[in-house]
Amino acid sequence: MLALLPLLTLLALIALLAHTTASRRGGLLRALIVWGVLLAACTEILSLFRALTPAAVTIVWALALLVVLALLRQAGVRLRWPVFPRLGGTLAVLLALLLLVGLIGMVALVAAPNTWDSMAYHLPRVFFWEQFHSVAPYPTHTNRQLYQPPLAEFVMLHLQLLSGSDALANVGQPAALAFSAVGVSYLAAQFGAAAHGQLLAAALALTLPIGIMQATGSKNDVLVGLWVVCLAALLMEAVPRPPAPAHWCWLSAAAGLALFTKGTAYVYLAPLLLWAALLIVWRSRAAVGRAVVPLLLLSLPALMVNAGHFGRNLSVYGTPLTAPSHAVYYANELFSPAVLISNTLRNVALHLSLPDQLNARLDVSGGITRAIVAVHQVIGLDVNDPRTTFPWNEFELPPIWQMFNEDRAGNPLHLLLLALALLLYPLRRRAQSRPLTLYLLALLAQFALFSLLLKWQVWGTRLQLPFFIAAAPFVAVVLAAWLPRRLALLLALALAALALLWVFNTSTRPVFASTDRHPLALGFYIGSDTIQYESIFTQPRLAQYFNARSELLPPSQAAAAALRPLACARVGLISDESGLLYPLMMLLKADTPGIVMQHVGVTNETAFLAQQPPYRAFAPCAIVFMNGAQPRLPDTAIIDGRPYRRVWQNEAYELLTPVSQP
Repeated sequence: MLALLPLLTLLALIALLAHTTASRRGGLLRALIVWGVLLAACTEILSLFRALTPAAVTIVWALALLVVLALLRQAGVRLRWPVFPRLGGTLAVLLALLLLVGLIGMVALVAAPNTWDSMAYHLPRVFFWEQFHSVAPYPTHTNRQLYQPPLAEFVMLHLQLLSGSDALANVGQPAALAFSAVGVSYLAAQFGAAAHGQLLAAALALTLPIGIMQATGSKNDVLVGLWVVCLAALLMEAVPRPPAPAHWCWLSAAAGLALFTKGTAYVYLAPLLLWAALLIVWRSRAAVGRAVVPLLLLSLPALMVNAGHFGRNLSVYGTPLTAPSHAVYYANELFSPAVLISNTLRNVALHLSLPDQLNARLDVSGGITRAIVAVHQVIGLDVNDPRTTFPWNEFELPPIWQMFNEDRAGNPLHLLLLALALLLYPLRRRAQSRPLTLYLLALLAQFALFSLLLKWQVWGTRLQLPFFIAAAPFVAVVLAAWLPRRLALLLALALAALALLWVFNTSTRPVFASTDRHPLALGFYIGSDTIQYESIFTQPRLAQYFNARSELLPPSQAAAAALRPLACARVGLISDESGLLYPLMMLLKADTPGIVMQHVGVTNETAFLAQQPPYRAFAPCAIVFMNGAQPRLPDTAIIDGRPYRRVWQNEAYELLTPVSQP
């Protein structure tokens, strides 16, 4: 199977770099960085020639694999597995964690991608890249398809080109979560943790509820966490003694890959990169000029990784980052200590989902909400101040039923363990070290920057995922210093067992239907007739695409049925920024495998691209208009200079066809 080529290349890189690096886990992290840079580079180069085709991608990965295998043979490498240290009595915990990873991967493989954002822009951009054989900008009603960093989608694109379908669209996230667990165990080892502390760190990273649910889907937050952990681990290698100058290239490449994955990476990278820069300057204080080369090596690779994406954004939006019209969604418009307090409180509160039975008796959620509102009155900010709150969001503690929602679930137990570690750390010297203290300060700075710079959002827990992954080594080191060895291992096992609830019951990708009544099923705990989920093992794949908005399935099927008699292979699309495009696109593609689609009637910043090749030659034989996307069209409308007439409509869509010219 051609889709195995990238995996085989990665495994060969791990074998090579584990052999040539002092630490096997350090070698694994370096192999991931090389693989990520290789993926980004070959995508960008092939895109320049509109050569992103199955044949070209196959050749690239086959050549890469052959080169790495040749290097392995030249180096006389003997595989050194596993990447964990001697296990002793920790084997049961390791097996439990491996089983957990396997189950998460199983769900990711069986389920269709259906996360809301994935349906709106992650997967549609992959569809268009594959169609146009390039990642060049194209006209679109969904700006996020262009300006958002693309690395996670590059992974999906390559797997889709090699496999011929989106069957592997979800696999990048569970792989990233598994590698993150290896990375945090390595960090724990660098902070002095024994084998049981390292496994506890891995367990903490693998069992985050929001992390598990994100890892079964096609988003990118877990991948950001992986690159942040890579950078942190490589930075810790440089703390005890000055590394070779080239070492800073590894850190920079890891940072570049994180920035190439998601914009939230900036707040998580800043404290770590500042630490690295200060370390370079401090060690060069006797001769300041010696710091120039390391500082350049710490910055240039990151810029090079992102150069193509920054350049595309500059050509369309005049800025390398977010489209100006969307900046209001993400960045705070006010910066002050009050903002820091407000957003910190609200971001922590996102993890406090309390049972309805408790609230019915004591109204704990109401009490916490009133206390947070009272604090806002004292600091002089509205709890829903639009300058610090994502549009259309209002503050509330998440209801308990959202604990299985991949966008809204919190990490209450992990938050409690983090708070406990923060309280215990100053009390036992055996847990303390200067590097760990500095790492803790970097973690606190990450969360502070997240709260100070980014607007509060009701789905903010998934954006905090890289922080919780990066915090796992600190929590594990502290708890392992206080707990007896067996109790620490028991905690890791308990976390793995509890994690099964989220593995099996993600609301959009459930293993168990909501009608099931047993201890592993969501229905056993909620038992609500208003929540209806089918198992991914029984629900048709085309229907699974709609699980984030199941009410759109019938009208979408009706729209596809109305289009079918037209035998149209060139379909125009008119949507809004958050419309669930991809499920409809998959329905249409199922009817017409060779269908070509393109956004038409675009009026935003990308409209000028419709006049450039190859997009200007597109003349659709039908247009699907998503109701609510824009003001309703008249019965006959001029779209991109051509007249179209409405021939069909329902509550969600309108179908238009060209008006015959006299």
